[in-house]
Amino acid sequence: MAKKGMKAVILVRHAEAGPKDLPMPDKDRPLTASGKNGLERLKPALLAQAIKPDHVFSSSANRTAQTAAIYAAFYDMCDSISFHDELYHPEAQAIVNFVKRRDDDLHTIAIVGHNPELEEAAHLLWEGRFDATVPTSACICLSFAVERWEDIQENMGKMEYYEFPKKYEKES
Repeated sequence: MAKKGMKAVILVRHAEAGPKDLPMPDKDRPLTASGKNGLERLKPALLAQAIKPDHVFSSSANRTAQTAAIYAAFYDMCDSISFHDELYHPEAQAIVNFVKRRDDDLHTIAIVGHNPELEEAAHLLWEGRFDATVPTSACICLSFAVERWEDIQENMGKMEYYEFPKKYEKES
């Protein structure tokens, strides 16, 4: 949870999913075993962070729902997930607008979604220039010195952490 007088957003890209050419709608694609393992590799690093989510908002796609369930389980908060069609491949500004409409009783929220939209939302929100690629399972935490979500503006977020599975792969 963010400190009083602060809000924080954790942008979580879904874990690796099955290929786009699977014989099913894109929205139904599941996570791969490798994707689940990559997300699990992040657990110690995420739990070591001071900022933890109060609620997880997820795209309604299967791969994001599965990612949200694994991610929320890290924090023993599986009952604090909600699913939203509007987070399924929205424009980056729509993600920012979604954040600005959250209940002010929440101090830290996680948004589990898709690329390139999450990467573009990070570009919009961070006070610097976020020019890294956002691999699957990446978590980008930005904090804001505001008490109300609606007061968040572009380019005002402070980078708290940027975690992704490849940071923790064992070197061979």
